[in-house]
Formats: sequence, C-alpha cells, structure tokens
Amino acid sequence: MLYFMTTIVSCFIKDVNNIKYRTTDNYLELGKLLIDSDIPKVIFMNQSLIDSIKYYNRENTIFIPFEKEDLFFYKYKNNITDFSLNTGNLDKDTLDYMLLINNKTEFIQTAIKLNPFHTDQFIWVDFGLKYIMNFADDDYMKYISNLIHKSYENVRISSWLDPRIYNNGTDIYKNVEWYFAGGIFGGSSQKLLLFSDKCREKVKQVIQEKKSLMWEGNIWYLVFLENKELFDIVSNYENNYSYVFSLFYFLDKNLIHDFHLTQ
Repeated sequence: MLYFMTTIVSCFIKDVNNIKYRTTDNYLELGKLLIDSDIPKVIFMNQSLIDSIKYYNRENTIFIPFEKEDLFFYKYKNNITDFSLNTGNLDKDTLDYMLLINNKTEFIQTAIKLNPFHTDQFIWVDFGLKYIMNFADDDYMKYISNLIHKSYENVRISSWLDPRIYNNGTDIYKNVEWYFAGGIFGGSSQKLLLFSDKCREKVKQVIQEKKSLMWEGNIWYLVFLENKELFDIVSNYENNYSYVFSLFYFLDKNLIHDFHLTQ
C-alpha cells in the first residue's frame, strides 16, 4: 500500500448559479485532470455527474455523492432574508453559490473524519482551478501533485492583501474582500477541524445577525481576526500581486518568477 502525506479535497456541485459562459460540461472538463490523476483525493459531486464519469483512478479517488440541498448551511437558507451583495456578477454570486463556497470547510471536515487514505494533512483545491491557472496540462498537474508532499502545522491560506496589515474599511458583509484566496488552502487535520468549527459558528452568526451571507474569504477574515494564531499566511505582499499570483505563490513561490519568464 502506498503511503501518502496529504489528501486533496474538492467538489463540483451543479446548479448553484447561472454562469452562461461556463456549462456543466465545461466545468467538468476543467476538473478532468484532477479526476484522472493518481493524487489521493476525495471529491464531492452530484450523483448524476459521478455516473457520467466512466474512467478514473479508482485506487486513489473517492467520490462522495452530494446535492446542493445537502450543504450544511442550506437548512438556514430561509433565514437569509436580506441577501444583497455588492457584486458585478449577479449570475455567479447567488445565494446558493455563497452556501456552496462556505461549505468548503465542511467538505474538509467530512474528508478528515473519513480519512480514506490515512493522512494527517489535507488540502482543498477548487475543482475548476485550471480555469485561472493558465498552465499547460502537464505543468498544472506537476504543481498540484507536489501539494501532496507538503506539510503544514497551521491552516495555510494564500493571501493577496496581508490581513495583518491591510484594512480596506469597506463593508465586509457586502463587498468581496481579497485578504484570502479561497482556491487552495490546507493544513494539519487537527487545525483544519478547528478552523472548520470556527467558520461554522461565524457563518451561523452572520446569518442570525445580518440575515445574509457573503464570500468564504470574508468569513475567513472575520475568523482570522479572532484566531490569528491558527493561521499561516502565505503571499508575496511586497509586489502586491493579484489573486491568481497569490495562488501561484501557494503552489510554489518560484512560479512567480517562472510566470514572468513565460509571458
């Protein structure tokens, strides 16, 4: 039996928003490299989508059937009566989408408790991450595959704006804030379980007090303010890189240099 240090966790749940430029088939194709890889992974997905995938690495892939109604916070949906975000993409940033992306820590928690590959490290990777990581297929999978050899004591999240320094002074409950890039995050199972519990309580608090919900990165920022010792922040602040660059930096800080060389 092969020994793995890290389990990758991801999901694809359809019908949570109305993005016209990206169909279900398009998004499934984006995640095909991850599905086909020999990386140990747990992927939450609609049963109909699982049924459509005929060939994949069965030894290192666990599919968990999941519908949007199974989202942990879906049962609170009727309590969200003042949902109104400042977004330029209403088709994407729907309430169901907010319920989904705030479920990332819940997916991580479930994967940790199942732990089918007997690892202590877990890393979340957005299923369609390839969309913004504009690498050749082989290069993309090389960097993703390297993640399974990483080990982090705390919760490690890529950051665009250093949350220890910056405070935009905007309404955190209405405006998207890029303190944290939610496409990749990970850490030890112990710290991730604690992080998940903190996020769950913060989401419930926001729903109860604001009757609304916002992006997962905003929730993480609020959790960070109260639990700074739980986090390892990673980014290249001095160059004020974008969301995409901050994800590059999480994968491998040398990617920043490599990316510039290839442009």
